[in-house]
Amino acid sequence: MIMNMMNVNIMLRPAKSMAYILWLIPWLALALMIPLTVLATMPETVPATALATMPAQNAKQTTDLLKPFDHTYDLQIQSGLRLSGTLIRKLTRINAQKNMWQFAVIAKASLGLNSRIVSDFVYTKQQTRTVKLLEKKPGWGSGKPETMVFEPTSATLLDKANIQIQLMLDLKNDVDISKRVYKVWDKDGYKDYQFRMNGREKITTPAGSFETVRVATVLEANQQEHQERLFWFAPEHDYLLIKYYQKHKDTTYRAILVR
Repeated sequence: MIMNMMNVNIMLRPAKSMAYILWLIPWLALALMIPLTVLATMPETVPATALATMPAQNAKQTTDLLKPFDHTYDLQIQSGLRLSGTLIRKLTRINAQKNMWQFAVIAKASLGLNSRIVSDFVYTKQQTRTVKLLEKKPGWGSGKPETMVFEPTSATLLDKANIQIQLMLDLKNDVDISKRVYKVWDKDGYKDYQFRMNGREKITTPAGSFETVRVATVLEANQQEHQERLFWFAPEHDYLLIKYYQKHKDTTYRAILVR
């Protein structure tokens, strides 16, 4: 059965597996993408395919700066259904005067499972602060697509998208992430996350080979169930996200850099 231009292998299982997929896709904010307005003065982004051959950068020189990027990942989802797709992560500066940024995560998968999260945030003193979060979820079966807009009242909370940017900044600035609690806001309130360094690993991707540090989720204090999440960042390339893995119950996500 061919639903679109992506290959789909369908294994018959209860429809609840799809519910898990729809619930988990936003965290791949580990990145859902829409066209964004880019300032004419914004510096050009460097293609990921060129990064593997570039000399290492001195991360200390960029600790006070965010850099725009636009990267594409191969996405694989398995939960009874085996789905293939594309994940896009894009960071854009939308107001230089106010230091306002926009981080978009877009997943485009088989069976029309397309999702999008867009976080507008202010960046000051190596800290991100959510201003607005837009989340679009696909409909499935008799369900309808959902569009939600959140505007948190607390100035101290992150969101499920820009927490990735904050984690990247903390790694660049040698922050001991194991001692920090990340408060992530959503429509149900907030959740606490903690991370730990989980070793080093060389990762080979279609964009090249990268030496990475592996970061794992270790605590979600006020969630009913633990979800395993692993991030592979490349320190020599401004802590570019190279690979992502997530597992919740019987659903797994894998994303790896393509360009």
